[in-house]
Amino acid sequence: MNDPPEAATTSRNATPPAEAPQPPDPPTTPLAIGGMIIWALLGLLTLASRDWLADHGHGSWPWICLAGFLLGLPGLAVMRRHDAGRLRRAANRRQSIRPLRRDPRDAP
Repeated sequence: MNDPPEAATTSRNATPPAEAPQPPDPPTTPLAIGGMIIWALLGLLTLASRDWLADHGHGSWPWICLAGFLLGLPGLAVMRRHDAGRLRRAANRRQSIRPLRRDPRDAP
């Protein structure tokens, strides 16, 4: 007959489960800087055509671009703190897997 599910997992040929992969942890500061650059460029474009935008009812667009750029400043501060913590965690991982040095006087 059919074996119960427990028997399938306890067989001699069962392989141990693989470790779950770590999620990616990329640097985020360049993303914040890139977003601020995009808002600044869009702001310059809207300033160059602000008369046309005002005539067509979009006079607030340059202010929206300025707000996007200025809101990027605290976002940049948060991303810098995140990246500093990411680097600190990576350094701690490297130190924890470093093999211990043996004292040459303790050699057999």
